[in-house]
Amino acid sequence: MIAVYVSHLRIAERTLGMTGEKAECFVFDWSVHSRNFAVNSKLVRDALKREVPATDRDWDPDGKRWSVKVEYRAVLAKLFVNFEAELKRLESQGMLF
Repeated sequence: MIAVYVSHLRIAERTLGMTGEKAECFVFDWSVHSRNFAVNSKLVRDALKREVPATDRDWDPDGKRWSVKVEYRAVLAKLFVNFEAELKRLESQGMLF
């Protein structure tokens, strides 16, 4: 089993590339704690793409960050072991909407 941790999580309004729609999004990257980072990172990416429609997510290749609409909180909580803890951290800092 692999452990995947969300990192650099924040909430921001983003323009999603496929539709040009502006939406409140979780913006983040992740780290995989396993021996085969490349393979397992691809598995996480594929799971994210399978669970979140292309119209509701975006990849920023320059910043190496994903943006996913906030409606997918439950999906992200399933993918990342520390997602809810990171949200609580943001909330305690007054950084949640």
